[in-house]
Amino acid sequence: MRSPAEKGLTLVELMVVVAIVIVLSAVAIISLKSSSYGSGPLGFSREIVAEIEDMRLRAINTRRWQRLSLGQTVDHHESTTFGMALPGADDWRVVRTLAPNQATSVCGYEEVVRVNPQGTSCPGGTGVLLFAPDGTGRLASGDLNDTGATIYVHSAEGAQEYRVTVYGATGMAVLLEGH
Repeated sequence: MRSPAEKGLTLVELMVVVAIVIVLSAVAIISLKSSSYGSGPLGFSREIVAEIEDMRLRAINTRRWQRLSLGQTVDHHESTTFGMALPGADDWRVVRTLAPNQATSVCGYEEVVRVNPQGTSCPGGTGVLLFAPDGTGRLASGDLNDTGATIYVHSAEGAQEYRVTVYGATGMAVLLEGH
């Protein structure tokens, strides 16, 4: 016990206060990060680009394959195996699921890189992108010669469309505005 004349905090008390501040800061940063992309097709497209970048870096750092499944939601999976050998169908675990709001949807996927705003608009379909432990992006076939893919995100009424283009050689994703 301290006498009334002693003032100040003990080291343990100070460490508890610092730990509480760190936890509260982490919660605030996470909530701000998730809301910083905005809403609608542009915000969801930005979220997909950020997830792809996270997947690419995670593949390199963990030496595990990463998989992005595109459908009604965008699902990020990680392989349970290490190395460059392509994992089997049962060798995946879910890391994160991105779900668009009601006014936004992933309207299509193409196994080609579309950088020109002219051309196919929202081809439909679902797909799977793979990110190898060396950081390169590949299509579900695992073909080493893939050039990349394009993911189409649009508003419910179709007025706004954005394309997330993934380059196979680097695994990098770029957000492009549609028509």
